[in-house]
Amino acid sequence: MARFAATAAAECGRLSFAPNEGSVSGMPEAAGTGASLTRARKIYRGAAVTGPALAMIVATTPAKAAPTLIEQLLAFGRALTRQEITSLTITLGVLLFAVVTAIALLRARTMAAAERTEAKREIARLRAEADRMTALLLSEPQVVVIWRSLNAEPAVLGDVATISGLESSRRVLAFGSWLGAEAASAMDTAVDALRTRGKAFGFSVLTPRGKHIEAEGRPVGGVAVLRLRDVTGAKRDHAAMAAKHKQLEDEIELVRNLLELMPAPVWIRNSDGKLVFANRAFAAAVDVSDPDEVTSRNLELLDQPVRAEAARGRDQSGVFHRRVPAVVAGKRRTLEVFEAGSKRGAAGIALDMTEAEIAHSEIARVNEAHRRTLDQMPTAVAIFNAERRLIFYNTAYLSLFKLDAAFLDQEPDDSMVLDRLRAQRCLPEAFDFPEQEVDPRKAADFKHFKTKLHEAYSAVDPKHMMWHLADGRSLRVTASPNAQGGVTYLFDDVSEGYALASRFSSLETTQGETLDALREAVAVFAGDGRLQLNNSAFQKLWRFSDVDLADKPPVGEIRRMCRATEPTSNDVWSEIEQAITTTSERRGFSKPLELSNGVTLDAAIVPLPDGGHLVTFRDVTDTVRAERILRERNAALIAADAIRDTVIRYISHDLRSPLNNISGYTQFLETPEAGPLNAKQREYLGHISSSSAELLAIIDGLQLAILDAGGNNAPAAQVEIRKLLDAIAEDAKNRLAEKQLSLVVDVPAGIGSFSADEERVRQVLQNLVANAATHSPRGETIGLSVERRQEAILFRVADHGPGIPRDVQERLFQNLETLPIDSTHRGAGLGLSLVRSAMKLQGGDVMIDSEPNRGTVVTCIFPLTPPETKK
Repeated sequence: MARFAATAAAECGRLSFAPNEGSVSGMPEAAGTGASLTRARKIYRGAAVTGPALAMIVATTPAKAAPTLIEQLLAFGRALTRQEITSLTITLGVLLFAVVTAIALLRARTMAAAERTEAKREIARLRAEADRMTALLLSEPQVVVIWRSLNAEPAVLGDVATISGLESSRRVLAFGSWLGAEAASAMDTAVDALRTRGKAFGFSVLTPRGKHIEAEGRPVGGVAVLRLRDVTGAKRDHAAMAAKHKQLEDEIELVRNLLELMPAPVWIRNSDGKLVFANRAFAAAVDVSDPDEVTSRNLELLDQPVRAEAARGRDQSGVFHRRVPAVVAGKRRTLEVFEAGSKRGAAGIALDMTEAEIAHSEIARVNEAHRRTLDQMPTAVAIFNAERRLIFYNTAYLSLFKLDAAFLDQEPDDSMVLDRLRAQRCLPEAFDFPEQEVDPRKAADFKHFKTKLHEAYSAVDPKHMMWHLADGRSLRVTASPNAQGGVTYLFDDVSEGYALASRFSSLETTQGETLDALREAVAVFAGDGRLQLNNSAFQKLWRFSDVDLADKPPVGEIRRMCRATEPTSNDVWSEIEQAITTTSERRGFSKPLELSNGVTLDAAIVPLPDGGHLVTFRDVTDTVRAERILRERNAALIAADAIRDTVIRYISHDLRSPLNNISGYTQFLETPEAGPLNAKQREYLGHISSSSAELLAIIDGLQLAILDAGGNNAPAAQVEIRKLLDAIAEDAKNRLAEKQLSLVVDVPAGIGSFSADEERVRQVLQNLVANAATHSPRGETIGLSVERRQEAILFRVADHGPGIPRDVQERLFQNLETLPIDSTHRGAGLGLSLVRSAMKLQGGDVMIDSEPNRGTVVTCIFPLTPPETKK
């Protein structure tokens, strides 16, 4: 019993530990929570207390002679009292609990240590796995971008330069900096959808440098991950094939759109011969609006025999080409059909050749008409094709060379025709090629002649030559290259022209001798302005030598030489030069020319029928001297008349406007609007007004005297009516404003113009408007209108003044008649007298329609065709 107690005490002592010895107990720090450790420590402390007590109890029990352990226990139990048994039971229970708890704690510590060791191993394994994954991730040319939240900065892993060619890792998300516009837009859209909605994506993009990049984005564990990987190997081939497929799809779409826009019908058949595609032109040709209806109903444009023939042609050679008739949109047309076949079907197009056939027929008709025209020409024509064979000749060619028609109809070549012409002596004995230097030793070489002649087949410009035949005829030959590669020969018989030239030369010699016998200086200039012939008097007058005129100088050179000899002649020669060189109007003239030696010439130029000009210089010194005396006397008279006209014009024009202003402002000062006036001021204004009226009357009288004398009248010219009335209204603006009057001008559209002396018409209408303004009450309206009739132009000036009594109207047109109409203004007699005199000079008339208190309408009638101007 004592040994048991000692053993239990020792065990309990071994299990006990101090509060501060937890660190040396060997328990893992992570074996349990703090509460479990506290409970274990309390149990251990109880065991430490009960262990010594139990040993003491056992030690006090009397020993017997070597009893067995069970006997000892039974004897011990019988020796205990109830109280001791209870205490012992409790002690044993506590001891048992402590033992069990210690065993559980040991087991828990062992398990925690094992779990910690396993956790460390797992952490190490995961770190190694992460390192392996990172190494694996970085072993490929790729970039991984991670967004842990919507607003977080992205983490970029990988070699950015390998993928995008950029140095900065952040710029890899600026897709536009290393991708094309379309690919960058697709990436921006996909990444935005991934980050905001967690939408995964995956596709390939092509960089401008030609690299295929696989872009894949998906949400992983609450984060958004984007992977950009350089596609290599099979994937790169697949991406290239996908890009090629996309390119082919785009090209097919472009071709399809092009076929849809083509005006010619286009179709595609499958291997069974059924239509699988037709463009809009095909649909329109078969009278349907939708191309899909063509394929669904299998509507055919070509007839069955044509389709069968096309199928046979495709089977034999792979293509079919033929021009066939067909009905297109209800009209009979001619189509040129092209169809190409393969094992999977056929494609065809039909070109409308109706217009081409019509044009071909028209060309054939025109060619035939040209042939008939050439056959009627007097010029001999022979046309050779590119093979140098004769394909056309006209009747003049046959007649000129007396060739056999049967021979020409055989289409001989150029050399054969030349041989035949040489045999008939229809070629020149000496061959003339003026545009090139020919070796004299080869001049008679027929072979060389043919070689030079045949150069026209490869030339660009026509070749011209002269053939002088043995029979005396002269032919002008032109070899003109054709656009098709052949040559057209034109043969003109100019023998008669040479004869005419000879006769003309003889006639010219006779004319020259005749001109030399004339006293007048004569020169003839040709149509090109060069001196053609002249007489000796012309050379003597202008001191020309034979050398000066040997090269037939132009008129400009002659003018310069004459100016050097006689400077005063420059103006006349300039007009002569202008008359000779002008192309607009050929006219003659005669002008006096006074030389430095006092001689006066009458220079005249006359156009000739052949386009030239005849220039003559005649000595009129005596005539001019007598004429000059008469002109001087006449000039004195004209000067006096001009002085008179100038004085009257100054009085009538330069004084009238200031007097009108003085009169107008005087009338304005007399009105209440200008302010009150005293009696003296009114008297002064009355004197000013009466003096102004008297001066205006004097001016009118002077002007009337000039008109009655018929002077100061200009020739008639075209007068623009609208422009004239606008000018009159502008001139009267200030005068009308003084009395707050308004002028209404009525000009019908398209009134046009008429022939008259514009200054006189303006004077008449200004007088009438001034009279109307004078006699119109303040604030009234004056009308100025015009009307065109069959033979005349009517101008009307209407006012709303006091009117003119009929007995006064009869005396209005009497000269210097000024009749009082009211107490404020002078009458209109002088003004209307001026109007009537001016109208008489223009061949017109003036009428008055007026009644008291109803205003006045003055009508001026101008003829459309005025009489001749009075001198």
